[in-house]
Amino acid sequence: MQTIEETLTSIPAIQNITLDQIIAEACQRIAPLWSLENFVAVNPYLGNVDKKFSIVAQELSYLANIDSTMPINFYLDKIEKKEIVLQDVEKALQSSKANQYKNAEIFLENLCRSSSKKSVLPSIATAMQLVSQTTNVEWERFAIQRISLWCASYFDNGQAQLSSLTKNKNLFTSWKREALIDKTPEIAGLKSFRKQLQNLPDQPTETIEYVLNEFGLKSTAASYYLQRLLLSLNGWAGFAARIDYDAKLDSKESNQVTQLLAVLVSWELCTYLSLKNENLEDKWKQNKLNLASIKEEAIIDGTVANTILLQEAFNFSEQRKIISVINATKTTVETEKEKEVQAIFCIDVRSEIFRRNLEKTDSKIQTFGFAGFFGFPVNLLPLGKDKTKAQTPVLIKPQLTVFEKIRENNTNNKTVKRLKIKQEIASLWKTFKSGAVSCFVFVSPLGLLYIPKLIFETFKLSHFAKGFFSGRSRKLTVISLQDNSKIQTNLGISLDTQVEMAKNALTAMSLTENFGKLVLLVGHGASTTNNPYGSALHCGACGGHTGEANAKVAASIFNNQYVRSQLKKSNINIPESTVFVACLHNTTTDQISIFNEDDLSSSHEQLFKSLKTNLQTATGVTRTERAIRMSTENKNVTQRSRDWSQVRPEWGLAGCSAFLIGKQQRTKNLNLNGKVFLHTYDCEKDTENKILQAIMTAPMVVTSWISLQYYASTVDNKKLGSGNKTLHNITAGIGVIEGFSGDLRTGLPMQSISDGNYLQHNPTILNVIIEAKIESLNQVIEQNKLVRNLVDNGWLKLLQMNEDGKISNRYTGNLNWETI
Repeated sequence: MQTIEETLTSIPAIQNITLDQIIAEACQRIAPLWSLENFVAVNPYLGNVDKKFSIVAQELSYLANIDSTMPINFYLDKIEKKEIVLQDVEKALQSSKANQYKNAEIFLENLCRSSSKKSVLPSIATAMQLVSQTTNVEWERFAIQRISLWCASYFDNGQAQLSSLTKNKNLFTSWKREALIDKTPEIAGLKSFRKQLQNLPDQPTETIEYVLNEFGLKSTAASYYLQRLLLSLNGWAGFAARIDYDAKLDSKESNQVTQLLAVLVSWELCTYLSLKNENLEDKWKQNKLNLASIKEEAIIDGTVANTILLQEAFNFSEQRKIISVINATKTTVETEKEKEVQAIFCIDVRSEIFRRNLEKTDSKIQTFGFAGFFGFPVNLLPLGKDKTKAQTPVLIKPQLTVFEKIRENNTNNKTVKRLKIKQEIASLWKTFKSGAVSCFVFVSPLGLLYIPKLIFETFKLSHFAKGFFSGRSRKLTVISLQDNSKIQTNLGISLDTQVEMAKNALTAMSLTENFGKLVLLVGHGASTTNNPYGSALHCGACGGHTGEANAKVAASIFNNQYVRSQLKKSNINIPESTVFVACLHNTTTDQISIFNEDDLSSSHEQLFKSLKTNLQTATGVTRTERAIRMSTENKNVTQRSRDWSQVRPEWGLAGCSAFLIGKQQRTKNLNLNGKVFLHTYDCEKDTENKILQAIMTAPMVVTSWISLQYYASTVDNKKLGSGNKTLHNITAGIGVIEGFSGDLRTGLPMQSISDGNYLQHNPTILNVIIEAKIESLNQVIEQNKLVRNLVDNGWLKLLQMNEDGKISNRYTGNLNWETI
């Protein structure tokens, strides 16, 4: 029998040609994290979708003790309540290739006997963890605090008065220069920390290679070790990954995650060498052996494997329910009737409730679902601001730049000057409040000036949150467009480009004929106060902002007479009587704001008056539905948006479980309880599958991100969520930490998924239901690697709806389907 030393010696060494691949493999597993100002729901498993969900769940449990499922008791409770039935468990067993049980009864019987058993797999640790174990001092926590504090200074987005002195240098160089003059580790007990750091190379990749060789980690273990290390600082690693992600989108080079990884390995080695002893060396040898023994197919923990099977059964139970609801509802296509009003809402699940209630107010109102940027990716320069913000899904690079302007030039200029002065005063006031000396003067006498504000906000008498648009007097003007690699700086988009974009947008919306007299383009946003996660409630299709800008740009282009005349060449005939109206749905209060009433003629007066009444009725009914879910009164729904102590101003997308892509009539008689994304799509008009491909490669991916973020925040809020909202502190103007120190938190707080007693989000994999031919679906899957990874590896469940509006087939992987 080989000794540990003999076993480790027999493992192949790292080859220089594969070092970059080893680093890249570890770095790509980290999902990007967007900052609070445009918080984007992202799949925290994003870098792992090339692997099966079951394998990733095992790896994360093994590497970093991250849960990818709920505890066994959660599923046993669902079984006891008949929410999961034997049929679901049987289906899960059939779909599992690792299944060793003959039937569901035997599996459940064995489960009850083995549920209390602990994992027998060896644990994987970082060097700092092992040092902590041998010294009984929490050196890993100390290191995370120090690195996190430094990252907050280096990445600071204007919150701090003083930032990193070497911020103009690259990340690793900046950190090392400051670390070499920082005596804190030595004062804490790491006596030779700076001496050891001095011996490390100055380049990040060389440093990583040096540390791996010093630790004796070979190629079979190195990638897992580096991944484990990054997961110990998952928040800041995710923020660095977002910088790399954006750079890649702009076809630029960036290696922020690699540089942060170099910081981590430096801390590892310097801490290890500073406190090295015989016991620590023995523990590290065993840890190396554990790392070297990792193989994807060999990571099998009985407890984790059982919960994965139970989670799959839970997935099938939720799928069974949505199939039952849809297939039992009459969804036959109506004879085409003239619709006076059409409203295009974002596919967001909160829109489903309002759409359903609005259609009930009048049979001549028809609603559609489409991504909330309406096919117009823009950068917005708000009034009086110097920095633009991207109003587009993060998968798409903005093409247009628009600025906000008040209609009257004199008023616009005066307002801009006033806003500029206000911003300068606010900046000076902030400096005064947070200054090292002046803050004491502020708190004592000047703090009394805030008493009226405190009283108003305490009794919910304040106005809606800042930044939520309400002004009809503001318009948007296009100032530049990237078109064929040439930047046009004239005021306005070239008309030919406007025509092309309008054609593409209307075609993708499946709205190319039978236009109503009024067509509402309804973006959405949320109004909250004292809420760092406020942008998480805005529109995901607008980069975590409200959809007002996109709605205004779209309405302006669709109402352009030249654009309409050119659209006729593509058989899109918009009647002269049709007016597109830009609107915004406040998802916290369910109020609809209308921005371009001035575009309406006197012939629309009566219809518009009737529409406003119908909108108000729909608002009332929708508020009632939401009030029931919130266990409050209807009148309190609007107050929650103004309540600075309210941790649950609304439920956001909690509860999202399915994405329905099909004809507008399919949802006419359906009540989906605000849990289903709805995208209008007519496969009969999409003969070349171009629209289907666009939907499956963009909105479907985005909805899977949203679903998996809520999923991960529910199954392991400690590691993949952001903990307790009441303990959050904003750091660097970028994100939050829980308490006074620690890593940047990712995901959603507990208050976004639970009411304190019960979960408001059932953690299941998203069901995507598409009304299209199987041949068309397979074509898209086969041609797109990302889509194939999602559906073949279990990150979403794909169902096919037939021409009768019934869900008839289930995707089973490798372009195969089974009949339901």
